[in-house]
This record gives sequence, C-alpha cells and structure tokens, in this order.
Amino acid sequence: MDFRQLEAFVAVVELASFSKAGERLFLTQPTISAHINSLEKELEQPLIIRNNKLVYANEAGRRLFDYAVRILHLREEALCSLRQTEMDTGNIDIAASAIPAKYLLPKIISCFHQKHPNISFTISRSEPEVVCQKLLSDEVNLGFSGTLIDSVHCYNYPVSLDELVVVTPNNEYYRELGRDGFSLESIYREPFLSRQRGSDSRNDLENYLPKIPDWHRLNIVAEIGDTEMLLRAVEEGMGISAVSKYAAEDFSRFGRVLKFPLEGQGVVRKLYMVRRKKAVLSQIERAFIDYVLEYVENMV
Repeated sequence: MDFRQLEAFVAVVELASFSKAGERLFLTQPTISAHINSLEKELEQPLIIRNNKLVYANEAGRRLFDYAVRILHLREEALCSLRQTEMDTGNIDIAASAIPAKYLLPKIISCFHQKHPNISFTISRSEPEVVCQKLLSDEVNLGFSGTLIDSVHCYNYPVSLDELVVVTPNNEYYRELGRDGFSLESIYREPFLSRQRGSDSRNDLENYLPKIPDWHRLNIVAEIGDTEMLLRAVEEGMGISAVSKYAAEDFSRFGRVLKFPLEGQGVVRKLYMVRRKKAVLSQIERAFIDYVLEYVENMV
C-alpha cells in the first residue's frame, strides 16, 4: 500500500468516477484502475463496486476511505510543517464570487497584510458554483461566496450581510418614485438593466419577484455582465437596476445614482467564507481563517 494507490482510491470514491479521478491526479484512467486493482489485490478483497455506469465504495472500501483520508492528511501536514520554516511567509489561494471579491476581501486582506506583510494572496473571481467546484477539486482551500455553498463537503462561515437595493438615475422623477421604497410595479414599468444569469444579484432578484408575474415581465433593455459597467449605465440614464448594497455604495455616496430599498421585506443575504471539510490547511491558511472570524466578530 503506497500513497499513490491511496490518492487514486480516495479520488475515485469522492468523484464516483475513474476518469474524473484521473483528471484530478493527472493520470490516465488505466493507471487509476491499476492502482485500485493493486490495492484490492494487496488487501485481498474488493473495495470498489463497478455497476454499469455507477462507481462507489463497498463496506470495506468505506472503512478504508476514512483511514486513507487521514493518512493523506497526515502526510500533507508533515510536508507543510517541514516546508514552512516561517509562519509569516507563503501564499494563500482564494476563489471568490463578485461581491466578496470586490467589496469585502480587499479590506480584510489589507488589515491582515499589515500584521503579516510577507504573506501574498492569489484571488480568482468566479461565480458561486465555480467557487464550489474549485474547493471540491482541491484547486483552492478557501472560498468566499455571495450564496451558501450547498455541499455536505464544505463548511460555510457567515462573514457579512448584504442587501439587494434598487439603483436609478439621480433625478427628481426617481427621487419621488422611490420615496417610500421601490415597488414591484415601478420595477416592472421602468426600463431595466439586468445582470447576467448566475450572478448573485440576478439570483436574488429572481427569488424576490413573484412566480406570476415573473422575470419575463421586466422591461429589460440590456443584460450586463459587469456590475460597475451596469452602474455607469444607470448613471447615464439608460434605466434602473437591482444590485448589491456594497456595489451601489460608492456610486450613491457621490450622487452618481440614487439608491432605494425594495418595497416590503426586501432581500437580505449572507456572505460566506467557505472551506472544504477535509482540506489540509497550511498554517498561514489557518491563521487567515482565524483572523477573518475574529475580524467579523469585532464588527458585530
């Protein structure tokens, strides 16, 4: 039994696929199969059920899986400990959706960097589902998302609250229209600038609108992929939109757009820091997680 066999076994069980396990480990499918066959031969019992297109661990495989994960984690911890000669050096990879990446992480990382100036960060901006994929594939150990990562393999830590607000051109007509909160009828009636499908604010607005009448009743004049571009279009009078309170803050503070709450209860959501439950974290990653949680607690 060696590490390569255990890595192949764990990947096959987690991904329920020999081909996907090969992609994760950069090995061919026959090589993955050979590792599993060698492991089963050494242990003198089958570990993986191969039933048509279904691949899953049998009872013996499930028992071995827990031990294999622990063994691989201990190996990674040992390597991290030996490689990390100084706590305050290294790099942290983070995948983050748009709102946390633009409006939450810069301040947190800036404050953390003052205490640990030799730690660098690599931040990739992704949609929430891609953040989840990167976490589950071990591409990154930490993620930040504007929506809950709904996976039994991940921990979600609430780190901030965000709210969906209506933004309009700054003129007397819209100032009067939104005086008591922006109504559904006004949203349907006015020319509307939409974010692209899959974005946090698009999902929030779709959930806020009644099923009937629905999204298709909106008078959509443009679908814009970038929030700042959308806000500039609102500023120029192209239409209204619904965006994150964080995103609208600078534009509304300087009078470039007007910002209104939605009529009724509105839409309030949590922003999350996310990590995979079985991820092997380095010392600097653990330190950053602890810092974020302490930072959030001090804000309350």
